[in-house]
Amino acid sequence: MEPRAPEIRYATTDDGVQIAYWSIGDGPPVIIVHNLSWSNATLEWRLTWFWRFFTGLAETHTVIRFDPRMAGVSGRQAPSMTTEAMCLDIDAVADVMGVESFALIGRAIMGPVVIEYAATRPERVDSLVICDAITTVSEARAAETLRGVVALTESTSAEFALGVFLQGVDDPEDRAVLHEMMTATYSQDNSGIYEAQMQWDGTPFLSRITSPTLVIQSEEPDMGDAEQARQIAAAITGTRIVTIPGGTAPYGPDPGVGLTPVLQHLGHDGGFVPRSGLKAVVFTDVVESTAYTNQVGDVTAREEVRVIESLIDQHASPHGGRVVKHLGDGSMLVFATPQAAVDFALAVQAGMSDQHLDLRIGMAVGDPVEEAGDLHGAVVNLASRVAAEAAPGAVVVSDGTKQLLVGKPYQFTLVGSRNVKGFEDPIQVYEVTSRD
Repeated sequence: MEPRAPEIRYATTDDGVQIAYWSIGDGPPVIIVHNLSWSNATLEWRLTWFWRFFTGLAETHTVIRFDPRMAGVSGRQAPSMTTEAMCLDIDAVADVMGVESFALIGRAIMGPVVIEYAATRPERVDSLVICDAITTVSEARAAETLRGVVALTESTSAEFALGVFLQGVDDPEDRAVLHEMMTATYSQDNSGIYEAQMQWDGTPFLSRITSPTLVIQSEEPDMGDAEQARQIAAAITGTRIVTIPGGTAPYGPDPGVGLTPVLQHLGHDGGFVPRSGLKAVVFTDVVESTAYTNQVGDVTAREEVRVIESLIDQHASPHGGRVVKHLGDGSMLVFATPQAAVDFALAVQAGMSDQHLDLRIGMAVGDPVEEAGDLHGAVVNLASRVAAEAAPGAVVVSDGTKQLLVGKPYQFTLVGSRNVKGFEDPIQVYEVTSRD
């Protein structure tokens, strides 16, 4: 369940526009600027991949998010939509929060705005992060995507939405929220906003930026591209480019992927540990071990199971996992992220090709109870029962785990819907394989 959205407050810009904002956390301030199409200070808290990033960053920083003029729940009337005017929105929020200087994060089409802001107000920007870099909105790919966003607000077709803009979002509820966000902004004055953004160009300001700069680039960005990221790096001395999986930097089903480089850029070297305690619990099970033992004898069977345990131990640590315990013919492990767990499982199955026995592996994500090194709780029971649904040699995940892997390099095949003891609703189980 998503947390309740923070209290929405308002700041007034020098040209009289009401700007909606919220803040959470305590520490050095970070201001995050979203695309107009994805900016909604209340609806965004219905998207898990948004709020997990926000709350993770709030562990060490004061996170400030606002809706730019004419977007989300901010004022619908504005005398200007130039990048210079958009910079006034950032000023207004920083001033009302009493923030003298801060880290500034801008995403995709807001690239020209945060670039101009950092160049013209260097005393206020301690560090700059640009995600899925765009320097010039009229560049063909960005313009095409933005036209798709505008068209999307006029369509209620899920198929159309997937084809135009939301192809990387599999969850129907997430698609519905994003569609609602876009419609809330662009249905007000589609052509006016679109035409204004076509004039945005941060290129002339790049050489004036002195703030430490990080560019986070998605492998499959919905907007922006590697060429514009390189343009920024060439113009701003010391810029670092980090590429992450998926298409919506810095967000994603695994918030640590985008959050870790942000924290490192802001001076926090440690990895990301979600406040929620969510972890991936994995079970492995040797298939038909009893029959094999009867066939070859206890000693031989145990030797071969020991080889499999060694294989599991060998792959757990490099993927950031921990073997909780070996269970005779199976094992229980825990990982910080579902992607790490899946990568571990696929690596182990690849290493099973020389064994006489087969292994099934399954997992679920939740908040286990840890006691004396062991794990307990509903997610442990779920992971065990999901694993029991795997075919020999397969890796399977619960439906909740699959949703957290959206945008990762995997393919999913529905195994079926299973009634799991202790769970009121049936659980969808999927087999996962590498897209490569």
